Amino acid sequence: MGERGQGIWIIGFWSEKPGRGSSTYNMIAAGLGISERCNKRVILMQGKHDYNRIEYAFTPYDDESVMKEDYGYYNYGGMDSIISKLENNILTEKEFNKEIIAIRNTNLCYILSGKGRNNTEFQSRFLKCYDKYIEFLKNSNDICMIELDNNLQYVNSEKFNKFDVFIVNLPQDIKSLHKIVKNKDVMNKALFIVGNYDVNSEYNLNNIRRKYGIDEKRICAIPYSVKFRDAVCSGRSQEFYERHMEKKKGDSEYEFIRAIECMTKLIMERCLSGE
Repeated sequence: MGERGQGIWIIGFWSEKPGRGSSTYNMIAAGLGISERCNKRVILMQGKHDYNRIEYAFTPYDDESVMKEDYGYYNYGGMDSIISKLENNILTEKEFNKEIIAIRNTNLCYILSGKGRNNTEFQSRFLKCYDKYIEFLKNSNDICMIELDNNLQYVNSEKFNKFDVFIVNLPQDIKSLHKIVKNKDVMNKALFIVGNYDVNSEYNLNNIRRKYGIDEKRICAIPYSVKFRDAVCSGRSQEFYERHMEKKKGDSEYEFIRAIECMTKLIMERCLSGE
C-alpha cells in the first residue's frame, strides 16, 4: 500500500454486491470505533450517490421531494462541490474544510453526499477525479474513510494500492467474491468484513476463510443489529454508540459492540503496520 504521513490514513470501503455488502453501515460503525480511539479527525465520505446517504446516519431524514424556498437548497454542496472544484483544479484545504461537518463533542466528521440525482453521472465524475482526490487527501492530517460504488475499476492494482487499507465488504454467501477471487493483489492485501453476520449460517467465517484462503487476521464479522440500523436510519448512530459502548456481557448489544471493537482493532493495526 502507498506511504502516508504519520497518522494520515486513507481507508476505502468497497463491495461487489450493491445493497448487500453493508458497506455503508460497516463504514459508519468503523468511523464510530476509530474516532473513539484516536485524536485525529475522522472524516466519512461517499464516492457514490444512492438512498443510503451518510448524512442521514447523523441527522434526521429530510424529505427532499418537498419543494423548498431556501436558496441553499438549489446549491450543491458536499461531495458534489468537492468534485466540481477538483474538475476545475481549484480545490484548496480551505474549500475542503468548508464541506466538512463535525459531530458535536467528537472528532468524527462527515461530508454531505450532496443533492445530485443522477447517480451514474456522479460516479463517472468521481472516478475521473479519483486519483487527484486521493493525492489531495494525502496532504491532509486526517483519517479519511471513503465508501466506493461497486465499480470493478477500484480493485485494479493502480487504484487499490492508493489506500492505506482497502476493505472488501461481503454479504454472507459463498459467491460474494467470484469476480475478484483471481485478483491476487486484492485477495492477499485487503481486509474483509462480513456484514449482517449470522453465526448459524452454513457460510460462517471459518468456511468463508477456507473457501477464499483469507488469513484470520484479515477478516472479521459484524452481526446484524436492528437497533443500530434503526439508529442509522434516524440520524442517531452516534447516540446509539455512546449509549451502548460500555455494555457488559449478556446485554442486548454486547456482541455487536464487541464486533465493532474487533473491526476497529483490525483496521488500526493494518494502518499502523503500513503493510
